[in-house]
Amino acid sequence: MAETKIEWTAWRDGRGAMRPGYTFNPWIGCTKISAGCDNCYAETWAQRFGDVQWGNHDRKRTSTGNWRKPYQWAKLGRESGGRPKVFCGSLCDVFDNQVPVLWRQPEPTNIISMDRKRS
Repeated sequence: MAETKIEWTAWRDGRGAMRPGYTFNPWIGCTKISAGCDNCYAETWAQRFGDVQWGNHDRKRTSTGNWRKPYQWAKLGRESGGRPKVFCGSLCDVFDNQVPVLWRQPEPTNIISMDRKRS
């Protein structure tokens, strides 16, 4: 699982113990759209690891195993009595219009609201 040290993703389980949060990236890559993108963390990361060309290029969809992680984290939350926090899109723009629509819909389940309590 992609545990992270990003502080705002830390969460408490049902016993009150702090747990690390997670990051989930459905794909890697993005298009620069403004000057705010000049010091992009994700682009620097991608250049360091050579994973993907940044900008107006093809995106790299992450693995099927990676797409299963939010379900694992939701299960962990149910079992521990907590609600894991997930930073979705630390290496991409989840609203990127160059990404195929089907990449956002691997299954008919909304992964963004995965931590919602079942009724």
